[in-house]
Amino acid sequence: STKISKMREIAAENAIQFTTGGIALHKTGLYGDFLGNSFENLKDFYKKVQFVKKIGADFVKVMYSGIASFKNLGHFPKLEQIDEGQNGPDDGGWSKIVDGEEILEIVKICHGEGMQVMAHCNGADTIKYAIDAETDSIEHGIFMDTVGLNMLASGCNTVWIPTIAAIANTDLQNYHIRTVKKGDIIAMPGTLAAGKTTITKGIALSLGI
Repeated sequence: STKISKMREIAAENAIQFTTGGIALHKTGLYGDFLGNSFENLKDFYKKVQFVKKIGADFVKVMYSGIASFKNLGHFPKLEQIDEGQNGPDDGGWSKIVDGEEILEIVKICHGEGMQVMAHCNGADTIKYAIDAETDSIEHGIFMDTVGLNMLASGCNTVWIPTIAAIANTDLQNYHIRTVKKGDIIAMPGTLAAGKTTITKGIALSLGI
């Protein structure tokens, strides 16, 4: 597209390596309607991938899950708990996820078109689905458990981009995050930005992630 071409020009002039997904793709009724285009099914998803390629994107960004609750760790809040009315009248678009079989097909479609998949992905199960499907990168990865960490450490084709600053900003909004205990789903609280060691960070580093 003209906008992407212009951004590439500006980046080149300033010696910046620039890549973009153009728009984010999300399943109709699930989290992400304010970010890009929706798809109803896999046939529709294929068409959207063609569009992403046409506008000059470098990869496909897909929303596998919603955002995470920082008051109830390991859970994904329903829409009315965050911003009533933003995602339409039916409540739960933000708390649902794309299932594992569909994630497998999403990755196959993108890779078949020569495009990498960068996934907005939170929650232990969704993260494992993403890794199994060989999603190229997991963005955020909040509430990853030790199984997911070990999958990443095993030499898989997925990388994890934890976006620490996004989590740290919750501290500025006075969220209160309890201490993670042995056996809990592992969280990555905002205290990480204050230089405190967290369980997830420590395990990930020890595994060479």
